[in-house]
Amino acid sequence: ARRLSAPEEISRILAAESPHEVLGFGGAAAVSEEDAAQAWKRLVLLLHPDKLQRLGEGVREEGAEALHRVHTAKDELRKLSQEAGGDVPVEPVAAGPPRCLDSLQGRRKYEVS
Repeated sequence: ARRLSAPEEISRILAAESPHEVLGFGGAAAVSEEDAAQAWKRLVLLLHPDKLQRLGEGVREEGAEALHRVHTAKDELRKLSQEAGGDVPVEPVAAGPPRCLDSLQGRRKYEVS
C-alpha cells in the first residue's frame, strides 16, 4: 500500500460529495462497519493535529475541517449500516389462544404461545 500524503488526502476529502468518498470508498454502495472503522482510523491517524504541525497554517485549518468530515462520514455510514440491519420484523402470530394455568383469584397465570 502506498503511503498517504496528508495534503493530498485533505484535498480529496474536502472535494468529496458523499460519506463513501470521504472515507475513500468511491461509489461503493454498501460498506461494512468494520471497513468504515478501518478507513476512519487510517485517516484520523494521518490528519491528527499533532501530525499536521510541521505544515503551514492553511493546511492545518483545512486538515481540521477534513478531520471533522471524516468523523461525520463514519457516523453517517454507521447510521446507514444500522438502518439497513434494523428491518422491522414481521408481526408475530399466536400459536393458539392463551391457556389459564392457575385460576385461583390473585394467582392467575396464563401461558401465551
